[in-house]
Amino acid sequence: MQELIVGRPLSHYIRPNEPWSESQVIQMLRDILQVLYFVHSFGVIHRDIKPDNLIKRDADAKLVLIDFGAVKQMRTQVAVDSQMPATVAIGTPGYMSAEQAQGRPRQNSDIYAIAIVAIQALTGLLPTQLTENPETGEVI
Repeated sequence: MQELIVGRPLSHYIRPNEPWSESQVIQMLRDILQVLYFVHSFGVIHRDIKPDNLIKRDADAKLVLIDFGAVKQMRTQVAVDSQMPATVAIGTPGYMSAEQAQGRPRQNSDIYAIAIVAIQALTGLLPTQLTENPETGEVI
């Protein structure tokens, strides 16, 4: 059971070929990062941040993160990457960081997804339309 959030997904507002202004994206980032700070403070990684999982609430126009079905509890012990066992890669292609795709999500995996949402809003391009460096896979 989930709380009913009256509003529309961010994907309704981020439309192909309709780039947002820098100030609109900055405001969106402020809202999303406050939510993410709260989520990460409980020791979890969302693993599926994308416009469809961010609802702009009608009551106050704030963003609400939904769909916590892919959440992963972070370890309290810090381990070297090679020592951390991999998990199943969960997420949405295009919004998923390389380490998450390899089954090793971290908090920065959620931040990567938010950055892709911001790039999508700024450019009006879907993540699959962004050019990548063929050697590193990084977005150019």
